[in-house]
Amino acid sequence: DVDRSYWRMAFERTGFMQLLDAQASKKFRDELHANPPEFNIGNIRATFLELSQQSEQMFNSGIVNVFRRLSGDYKTNDVFKIGDKVISTYMLEPNWTGGRRFRYGHAEDEINDIDRVFKILEGKKHQPRELSCAMNAAFKQSQNYEDGYYKARAFKNGNLHLWFKRADLIERVNLIIARHYGGDALGKGFA
Repeated sequence: DVDRSYWRMAFERTGFMQLLDAQASKKFRDELHANPPEFNIGNIRATFLELSQQSEQMFNSGIVNVFRRLSGDYKTNDVFKIGDKVISTYMLEPNWTGGRRFRYGHAEDEINDIDRVFKILEGKKHQPRELSCAMNAAFKQSQNYEDGYYKARAFKNGNLHLWFKRADLIERVNLIIARHYGGDALGKGFA
């Protein structure tokens, strides 16, 4: 338990957890819970040296995972490229005090992963759950949400329509996705 606590604290304080999407973060927590390595200077050096060498790859893989989860049923959603709008399904449910709210778990993880990507690309610190809490506050009042990065609308069928307001960040995300998929993806609309 002591080793687990120290590893968790080390990852949080070094900022490496910011690089992981929800799926990778869950995998890390599961592996740490099952078999934590001893928290000693040798293991710390080896772990963080390896992670620092892989940090860009981890972040880029997280970006691809975030947008890969979008439903292909909508023409605004494309596996190889994001536009200025995406539609996420099965994201919202009725709030018991009125309006709508995010489904606990995957829906909150998905919207916060998107926010994590955009904030890190701009060089800002991502605050976990900040965006989902702000959107929930608006949706509970049956209002749309808007800030400097996003405009969002909740629908009764559980869908979330999310518009991206920063074309510069969309372009950076698309370049990372294109690099991940290689030359064939570049022909599908990337500059």
